[in-house]
Amino acid sequence: MAGPRRGLARLGLEQRLTLSEAELREAFRSAGKSGHPDAGGSGEEFAQLQAAFARLSSPSRRLRCWLEANGLTGEERGTISP
Repeated sequence: MAGPRRGLARLGLEQRLTLSEAELREAFRSAGKSGHPDAGGSGEEFAQLQAAFARLSSPSRRLRCWLEANGLTGEERGTISP
């Protein structure tokens, strides 16, 4: 999986946990206008945009990305370190 911060940056979003579905869709559409192969981008670049959108469109996957970007793993959520 690509780094969680790269997915947010690829879509032109700042790192934050709360993103509305509309914000995410608009960021994907905006980034896709230049990254789509028909608009001069590469197929690989557009595939990376699609992967970032898919990863961040699910609230649970977005939380996991946010945790990883902050140096935590999903398994550490809800545990107390000694």
